[in-house]
Amino acid sequence: MSLSWELYKKHLTNLVIPFIVSGVIAFTLTHSLPLVLRPWTAGEAIYIAWALALALTAIIISIVNLLVAGVVIKYVGDVIEGGSPTLGSAIGHATKRMLDLIVASLLVGIIVSAGLLLLIVPGVILGIVFMLTVHVVVLEGRGPVEALARSRRLTSRRWAKAFLLLLIMGVVSLVAGLIPFVGLLVSIFANPYFTVMLTFFYYSMRAREAPPTPPAQT
Repeated sequence: MSLSWELYKKHLTNLVIPFIVSGVIAFTLTHSLPLVLRPWTAGEAIYIAWALALALTAIIISIVNLLVAGVVIKYVGDVIEGGSPTLGSAIGHATKRMLDLIVASLLVGIIVSAGLLLLIVPGVILGIVFMLTVHVVVLEGRGPVEALARSRRLTSRRWAKAFLLLLIMGVVSLVAGLIPFVGLLVSIFANPYFTVMLTFFYYSMRAREAPPTPPAQT
C-alpha cells in the first residue's frame, strides 16, 4: 500500500479531477430532477416521469463513472509502466474502450447480482473473481468476455488480498453513502486511491503469472 500512497500523493490533482467532475455531474443531475419535473407533470403522470428520469439519470451517472474509472486506471497504469501520461491521453484511450467497458460492466453486474440473489457468499466470490475485468479491458485491450476470463485467472492467486481490498472499499463506500455532503467529499478523494490500489493489485497479479514456456529447439 505504500507504493499506492506515494503514487496517489504525487499525482493527486490529476487523479482527483476526474472524480470531482463525475461527482459534480451526479450531484447536478440528481438535485435538478425536482426542478425539471415539477412544472411539467401532474397526477399519475409524475410517477411515470420520475421513474423514467431516475432510470435515465442512473444510466448517465453509471456511464460517467465508468469513463472516469477507465481514465484513472489508464493514467495509473502508464505511471506504473514508467510513462508520463496526461489526463488528455488517458481520456482518449478510455473513450475508445467505452463500448467494451459498458458491455463488460453489464456482464459483471448481471453475474454478481445473480450470485447475490442466490446467496450472499456466491455473490462475494463472483465479485472477487471479476474485480479486475475493467482493468483488463483498459490496460490489455481485451473484449468483454475475454476480460472476464482473464480477471478470473488473475484473481485466482490472491483471494485473501482481493477480498480485503473489496471489504475496505465496500465499508468506506457504505459509510460515505450515509453522509450526504461529507460522504461525497470523502468519495472524491477515496475513490481515486482505491483505483490506484486496485491497479497496483492488477500489476502484481500479472507479475505472478508464470512466464511462457520457450519454444523447443529443433
